[in-house]
Amino acid sequence: MEKEGRLRLRRIAMKEEEVGPLEFIEEMTSHVDEVQQMVLDDILSTNANAEYLQRHGIFGGSIDRKTFKSKLPIIEYEDILPDIQRIANGDHSPIFSAQPISELLISSGTSGGEQKMIPVIANHHEGIYTIFGWLIPTVMNKNMSGLDKGKVLFFFSTRTETKSPAGIIMRPALTSYYKSPQFLCKHYANINYTSSIPSIHCTDVFQSLYAQMLAGLADRLAIFQIGSTFAPSFLQAIRFLKHHYQELAVDIEHGTVNPQVTDTAVRAALGNALTPDPENAEHIRKECSSGDFQGIIRRIWPNTKFLNLVVTGSMAQYIPSLNFYSGDLPLVSTAYGSSECFFGLNLYPFTKPEDIAYTIMPSVAYFEFLPIKPADDIGQISAMQVLDPVDLAHVEDGKEYEIIVTTYSGFSSSPSERGLKRAARTLEDPAAIFPCTRSDGFSELCFYDICKFEYCS
Repeated sequence: MEKEGRLRLRRIAMKEEEVGPLEFIEEMTSHVDEVQQMVLDDILSTNANAEYLQRHGIFGGSIDRKTFKSKLPIIEYEDILPDIQRIANGDHSPIFSAQPISELLISSGTSGGEQKMIPVIANHHEGIYTIFGWLIPTVMNKNMSGLDKGKVLFFFSTRTETKSPAGIIMRPALTSYYKSPQFLCKHYANINYTSSIPSIHCTDVFQSLYAQMLAGLADRLAIFQIGSTFAPSFLQAIRFLKHHYQELAVDIEHGTVNPQVTDTAVRAALGNALTPDPENAEHIRKECSSGDFQGIIRRIWPNTKFLNLVVTGSMAQYIPSLNFYSGDLPLVSTAYGSSECFFGLNLYPFTKPEDIAYTIMPSVAYFEFLPIKPADDIGQISAMQVLDPVDLAHVEDGKEYEIIVTTYSGFSSSPSERGLKRAARTLEDPAAIFPCTRSDGFSELCFYDICKFEYCS
């Protein structure tokens, strides 16, 4: 690639030159290796004085990936826990990043039994917005025209924040994103959600879910898509409807808000949106009172085109239940990521769940892939042989990998808990992967929602 082409590619990757979402995807996936080197260079130069990098003999500037891999070890969370504890306790040294740590993201602890703290910097949410708020809506409208004419009923879940001993905010990744400027000023503003910001931010499970369900029922004929981040939280929302449809119908009939919703901001947002609608209330009572919830989504929200939620990996076990309640609506999984970083999107959202592949955006972080295979000496599938990591552009079709993410926050070389297989769409999607399940555990992000809605059923 000539110098001018490299400069333009860098401006696009770093969002310094405005292009449309589809052109951005084309540029990024057509130059995977070049973009990945740019990202690594940017991470290393930005964090040149970071203690962790210098500890391993990396002092900034442009270095080749072979040198980077030889100097920076692949680590487990426990290896860097003392450094993270220093940050949590108020050490302002540039340990991982030259930029100040703005918060600590909290994982569920489903893999090791304890929660993990993931330090991030202020612009961490920009990468999430790039995937969720900018690229995905365009991809969805490209695959199904007219979606922007309808509304979206999405069941959000926000958890209570805590603080570290030094006062640093600690919260799950999705909670953090829902409170970020990227979500509030760009993502939420560009998508016609029925849920109000107060109902999204409300940490009382009952009040939040009641308010979001009520808003979705009041405007049910305008809704074109319904979803939640993960299948379990969506199914909990349906069970919530089973148990509370009578109270919801009363509020819709009279244009009121249940007194159990005591959050003043949530009540005010609902009050501004509700008007008495006896006909709608009667329809909801009729459909829910029979006790037959097969196809309830189509019967309550008849203009729904698809369900938007994760149904890959361990979430595939919920597909029969989703089909039952939705009346076999298409199941769309739009994005892929972890607590550390959201990085993949589904360019073919209406493929069958078993065929879903996610295209990794090489501009959001630096990626390496550990090839893994069953140990052949004792024949146990659970035993793994780990080989040397390969770059994103060099993963091979049909092979299984564990992904390693090095982020702009300087949180470097931490293996993800997820298994991935290289997709066969080599020519169309040079960076596409299939998620695959290596254990029966839930992903870290999904566990948030399961806990959040558990007692509402």
